[in-house]
Amino acid sequence: MAHFDTALVGSDRFLMQLGTLSGNPIAPVAGLKTMEILRRDRSYEKLGEIGQRLMTMFGDALKRAGHAHQIVGEPALFDVVFTANPIADYRAHKLGDQNKNARFNQTLGANGVLKSPGKLYPSLALTDDDLTLTQQAVALAANSL
Repeated sequence: MAHFDTALVGSDRFLMQLGTLSGNPIAPVAGLKTMEILRRDRSYEKLGEIGQRLMTMFGDALKRAGHAHQIVGEPALFDVVFTANPIADYRAHKLGDQNKNARFNQTLGANGVLKSPGKLYPSLALTDDDLTLTQQAVALAANSL
């Protein structure tokens, strides 16, 4: 699985692996553990609260910085699309500014926050400190565009 490590294979042979389960044999075990955790008290509510907090922080920072954008999805799975147009389907989503999205994600990464090129998946593991760091990184990324 060296192709997942840029240091081992170089950027020309690197493959970003961000997919649902992605054929990884550990994925079923992780899925079962995830289902166990989600059955715990208030897990879904907490995940929704974290996701809503993230959606709001992304939206507020981008609005303050004057960037046309849409936040699409639900608190447990959402995306930021750089467009002034409403997103009603996949085609509309693909018309978003991909270059701006890449620059935004790159700045987030440089400030300690990994955001995939597409959707955001909030986590129950995020702490208040993590969310504070994320809010700072999102503000920096929005202002740097």
